[in-house]
Amino acid sequence: MPKIYLSSGAATREEIDAYYSMILDLCNSIGLLQDFRPGAEMEKLATSKVLQMLLNLKEELRRRGAYDLSDRIRESLKEVGILVEGTKERQRVRLKR
Repeated sequence: MPKIYLSSGAATREEIDAYYSMILDLCNSIGLLQDFRPGAEMEKLATSKVLQMLLNLKEELRRRGAYDLSDRIRESLKEVGILVEGTKERQRVRLKR
């Protein structure tokens, strides 16, 4: 593989992908980044944002007295392994094992 410096702007997308794959392979071969999946951090971030939006919506529905809809959100989350327990002060969220 020819030496192309990324900062020069001369590297193609395919070359960058090849270097990226090579670096991941090297890291994996020496025991680094074993559980790394490209995009996993973005997925986690998006998931946490969606979960927070659902929790906020659930709380707003409870404040407005729409308990049936709030409970439906809680039950839907429970189906995918996310347990939401409400207390007077806040909601507590934990993952079902």
